[in-house]
Amino acid sequence: MHNKRPLRDDIFKETDSGLSLVGSRCAGCGKVFFPKTDLCTRCWGREMIEVELSKTGTLYSYTTTYRPVSRFEPPHSTGMIDTPDGLRIVAPLVGNQDVFRVGMEMELVIDTLWVEDETDIIGYRFRPALLSGNGGE
Repeated sequence: MHNKRPLRDDIFKETDSGLSLVGSRCAGCGKVFFPKTDLCTRCWGREMIEVELSKTGTLYSYTTTYRPVSRFEPPHSTGMIDTPDGLRIVAPLVGNQDVFRVGMEMELVIDTLWVEDETDIIGYRFRPALLSGNGGE
């Protein structure tokens, strides 16, 4: 069994339903950021509140690479996901590139991205909601 380490220390939070992505929301103007930040770039406010981010979104755009990228074997797809929080998150995508369609519903998956020195590096990806078997609900 491997040890586990998050890709970045401040992007996950343990909840009753498992790990969730966390960001920050400006107490002054309400803008949400991911990853978390100490300064709002909209109103320059410094009072930021940690918030759990939505686990769903809509595929805004994507690309597929047919060459090795970092630790990801080809073909490898990366997408921009618009979330109900008002964010556009760039993330690796799960699934065959033939299934991706701009505008499709996506859902968050938190799992092992790669193994490094017998340690699972835990990160986030998005997959089409249809792949989960729940029809996107």
